[in-house]
Amino acid sequence: MNQSDRIFLSKLTTITQTGIYNVAYQIGSVVNMVNLPFNNFFAPHMMEGLANPTPEKKKQIVKIAYSYILFLIVIVGLTCVLAEIMYAFFINPNFIEGKKIVPLVGLAYFFWGIYLIFSGILQFEKNRN
Repeated sequence: MNQSDRIFLSKLTTITQTGIYNVAYQIGSVVNMVNLPFNNFFAPHMMEGLANPTPEKKKQIVKIAYSYILFLIVIVGLTCVLAEIMYAFFINPNFIEGKKIVPLVGLAYFFWGIYLIFSGILQFEKNRN
């Protein structure tokens, strides 16, 4: 599924444009490399806390969720800064146009991370009712 965008791009644009996008996407997807392990760690903890709720557990879940959102903001910012460095020193100048795509991909994965947190809560509540 993550490759489908490249298939569409290669059919709708040039291979060069698809390559530019691919490099930018790989850099921006660093944010998702944080999302997936965190969700694997947090989801069972959250479900256990929601199944046996106490005021302290609820407070802890909210604190972890909001702390993670702040952490994701930092990760997106760092990804954008590091992308500048990577494009300057490690990536062929032919791909420089992709620099403006990196923040968009990082932002998309930021919202994906928020979705992962709150969709678990919503799913739990839906199944409970």
